[in-house]
Amino acid sequence: MPNYSATTYTMAYNKTQAFNDLPNLPPYGIDLETAPILRHLAKASRHLGELNGLCTSLPDPQLLINTIVLQESKDSSAIENIVTTQDELYQAATEETTTSVAAKEVLSYREALYTGFNKMKAQKNLLLTNTMVEIVQTIKQNKAGIRNTPGTALKNAINGEVIYTPPCCEDVLREKLSALEGFINNPDSSSLDPLVKMALLHYQFEAIHPFSDGNGRTGRILNALYLVQQELLSQPILYLSSYIVKYKTEYYQLLRGVTENNNWHDWVMYILTALGETALLTTSKIRSMISLRDEYEQLMKTALGSSYSHELLQLMFTLPYLKIELLEKKGIAHRQTASTWLKKLVDANILIPEKKGRTTYFINYRLMAIIAPGSLNYYSKMLITNEWSEPAGIEYGKNIRILSSKGNYTVKVFSADGTSFEFPVLDERKAFEIPAEKISTVVRPMISLKSNLKEELQLEVLQY
Repeated sequence: MPNYSATTYTMAYNKTQAFNDLPNLPPYGIDLETAPILRHLAKASRHLGELNGLCTSLPDPQLLINTIVLQESKDSSAIENIVTTQDELYQAATEETTTSVAAKEVLSYREALYTGFNKMKAQKNLLLTNTMVEIVQTIKQNKAGIRNTPGTALKNAINGEVIYTPPCCEDVLREKLSALEGFINNPDSSSLDPLVKMALLHYQFEAIHPFSDGNGRTGRILNALYLVQQELLSQPILYLSSYIVKYKTEYYQLLRGVTENNNWHDWVMYILTALGETALLTTSKIRSMISLRDEYEQLMKTALGSSYSHELLQLMFTLPYLKIELLEKKGIAHRQTASTWLKKLVDANILIPEKKGRTTYFINYRLMAIIAPGSLNYYSKMLITNEWSEPAGIEYGKNIRILSSKGNYTVKVFSADGTSFEFPVLDERKAFEIPAEKISTVVRPMISLKSNLKEELQLEVLQY
């Protein structure tokens, strides 16, 4: 996280009183075209342009975008301490139902993003208060509207100290939202670059805090919709929350810095940095997904032969967790055919099976390694020689699967207390499996590998 230096401007503000004097945008007398801001703006614009160019070139962007949007939904919810595991989330996405409250809220966020996107398009590309209300209602799955009762205050979760008291009540909130609508939708409201304006409107919406709950998530959805409105993105896909999760403390400190010290400069720098880095990250993920999909298309044609299904390939990149019933429901295959296809894809090391209760999911694990690194605990491509590789830590109680185009290597699983197991692999061209129970006595396990040949070997190691 960069350190920013800027002049701050002290303003009259009492954190225990409703901030009904919250000024409308744009900020008065603040220079938001400083040399540091313009440098960050140029970088963010360039990376955003690359992302948009990639997305507009895709013949079927929605297929790949769905998984990116789901990860944004997960991280945006995590900022509000609504935490779900990747397993819970993708199982819920496959089942379209879940008992996990957190997973439900994440899926509702994704639905709200698309609801807002479609609403904006239906309203001549305008972002209006009724759009914001519909977004938060979709997130919360209720009919809540603008706050109409006093007493709302943001407090420190540990000591209960009031941090901020937003404006009150409904008439004041609607007046401020109306002014924000004008700033968003009227191009003559400010000559500032749209990315700088996005930083301003994000703060303003958070400061208005128009709803009893769901303000943060609604505000981050508005960011993505605003970039689409300004034709900077063709789809609302920016993975911005990944940066905010990483620098969450700074995010809240800088929001308060604007309110308490009128320090817009550092806030704008933070958002521009977040935009640039996450545009670069999102572009990298989508390119990796395209490359993997192309590779899988050829592998699946070999594995399935004349029964190859392009619809199955597409589904694998829309929902990384598959099951037999899903293929039936989508009309891709009857049960027996679906079972045969999925088993063949497991044998070809394209999918891995994982049993959860009475349901077996077939996981596109390499896609998961792209969109959510670490979600399957350990996945790595390794180049090994005839010397032991550097030890790598692995998670206790997980299966190990190793893929290699050529066999003749040895796997060693060991711990610092001297417990050790070696598994020689001779001419094994398929996946080599080490079940978790075989190494259950190894505490804090490590793994090392070496080739039994003079030549180097390329391996893929997965723990699940």
